[in-house]
Amino acid sequence: MAKKIPTLLGSVGTDEMGFTLIHEHLLFNPGPEKYRLTEACFLRENIYRAKDRGVRAIVDVTPHRDVHRLKELCRDTGMHFILSTGYYIEHSPLVDPAAYGRSMVEDMAMMERELTEGIESTRIRAGVIKVAGNGSVLTPWEEKVFAAAAKTSVKTRTPICTHACAGQAAQQKALADAGADLSHVYYSHPEAKFGWEGRDVRQQLRYFIDLIREGSSLMFNNFDFFSTRRRTSCSSC
Repeated sequence: MAKKIPTLLGSVGTDEMGFTLIHEHLLFNPGPEKYRLTEACFLRENIYRAKDRGVRAIVDVTPHRDVHRLKELCRDTGMHFILSTGYYIEHSPLVDPAAYGRSMVEDMAMMERELTEGIESTRIRAGVIKVAGNGSVLTPWEEKVFAAAAKTSVKTRTPICTHACAGQAAQQKALADAGADLSHVYYSHPEAKFGWEGRDVRQQLRYFIDLIREGSSLMFNNFDFFSTRRRTSCSSC
């Protein structure tokens, strides 16, 4: 029997998913009210373009989202949308300042609730945990959030997606130390050359191989990030 995956419009079997994009942001940073119609048209147009190219499911890894608006925009597209719970990059405008005062137990309770009961006042459940680091070393808040994600992942048997332009090894250690099943973890954006800490291509390949040998997966999706242009973060991806 196929496993059931919670989506924006109800659970579907894995055998119904088809070709799936596993790292997208449907409404990453909504603009002013006067642009809502333009945003809606742009989103739906691109969803239909993806369908025309064979995509059948999209994982939205923006853990801070307007679930009611997403449902309104996506209900008639015929696409399966899997939502996320967790936290985006520390100090991002997307993160509620109140989040920084929560304990790990409170973080775990929030994630588990959104995975098993529903997001906000809905019965729409998240299907993946998203956490983010933005440097080669995790901050204390990031350490706490990654530990909460790891423990919640094990308890609910839910995969973890991370924002990982840099510091994939630090993220992997934090998750492993907290008991995560690394085969249920994937690190996004590791192709960002500005996050390689001075390693050349061969050295970075060895770094990636060491990560994979521990059981995790890498998700490459921003190939222009291979550029040598100087960048200090990738908070837009």
